[in-house]
Amino acid sequence: MVGAFALGAVMTLLAAHRLRGPWGKPFLSTGLIGGFTTWSHFIVESDQLIGARRSGIGIVYLVVSIVGGVLAAALGARLVEMRVGHPAGRGA
Repeated sequence: MVGAFALGAVMTLLAAHRLRGPWGKPFLSTGLIGGFTTWSHFIVESDQLIGARRSGIGIVYLVVSIVGGVLAAALGARLVEMRVGHPAGRGA
């Protein structure tokens, strides 16, 4: 959830402020935050729960993680928008 929040905030900041060079955005988003939030570990944990006959917990874990991640990213983006304004190209 923290990683999704950070990704929403960073991507909103990057949309509001142009970085020089083509590598800033991919480095910060995919590289730095992507390394912090590892999708594969999430999938392995879910698979282990379901494989251990704890399907209910595994499915709840999947749903809460995905929905919570989307909400955390939206919150991060919204908080940055409130602080620095709307990114270029987005409506009010």
